[in-house]
Parts: sequence; C-alpha cells; structure tokens
Amino acid sequence: MQVNIDNETKQKYNVKQVADYDGVINIVLTPKKRNCKACGKEFESKGGEFLIWKTKDEHSINGWFCKKHYVQAKQLINLVR
Repeated sequence: MQVNIDNETKQKYNVKQVADYDGVINIVLTPKKRNCKACGKEFESKGGEFLIWKTKDEHSINGWFCKKHYVQAKQLINLVR
C-alpha cells in the first residue's frame, strides 16, 4: 500500500517510518509544535517534554511542558515522591 503525505502535513508533523520486528512498516506522525500545560506557550516539540504522574488518589495526570515548566514540574514531582 502506498501512503501519500502532502506538504501541509509535513509542515505540521514530523513523519517517520518505523519497521517493527515482523517487518511491518509503521508511519508515525508527531506534532512539530505543542502547547505547554502550565503556561499555554507554543513550543517546538523534540519528544522529551512529556510528563506523567499519579496523585495520592492514584489518578493519572500528564502533559507537555516547555523547557522552563518541564524542569519545575519534574522538581515538584520528585519532591512529592
């Protein structure tokens, strides 16, 4: 099967082909820009800005953070643990 990805999609998403252990090729699209959960600022996503943690009630919380708020959130999560 052939998949055609237009220029508009390439401008908004990083396109990567990943082959799994069976030889199946998966096309992975990840947004190039995301919004910070703390301040709402749009930032260029590299992939490592995502945090996930659980509250004392075992509720799962997650979000994408800009560099500044990622560091702050990570420090707060480590203090609570």
